[in-house]
Amino acid sequence: PTLFRSVYIFLAWLFTLVPLGGIAERVNFLSAVVGAAGVVAIYIFILMMFDHLLPAAVGSISLMVAAQWWSYASLAQPYSGVVLLIILLLIMLMLWQRKGDVRLVWGGAFIFGLGLVWHSSLVMFLPVLAAGVFLFGPWRKLLAIKPLLLTLLFFFIGFAFYAYLPIR
Repeated sequence: PTLFRSVYIFLAWLFTLVPLGGIAERVNFLSAVVGAAGVVAIYIFILMMFDHLLPAAVGSISLMVAAQWWSYASLAQPYSGVVLLIILLLIMLMLWQRKGDVRLVWGGAFIFGLGLVWHSSLVMFLPVLAAGVFLFGPWRKLLAIKPLLLTLLFFFIGFAFYAYLPIR
């Protein structure tokens, strides 16, 4: 199980370097930071979807006060990070649809690779990502060899965090 969470373990180790509180409190602080980032990300996502402040505020405040969300975000667990990564990937899909910039797919490939190392359950989101890239964006830009290879390269760069544990 720890093999599938090496990004989380690495970030938790970085948070243990913060000179406040005990080690357990520092790692719990990582989960709180990720939970707060998830609230901000859902605000941005809803704002992009509806282009109005009210739905974005209601959605993010609803998440902010949800007991289930903070039950994950107040303990040293990787689960709120998976949701944050999914929201970030959805934001990137929306930008891909609007702008058609291939760099968004490369960034999404990197985040997806990193996310698989954060927690392997993110693999369940792959059909949504593939459908989003090919149904909502200018996917023909990806058919050339250079963009396709760069997409794979960025995925493997993010996925390379798996190498952390054997090296460690």
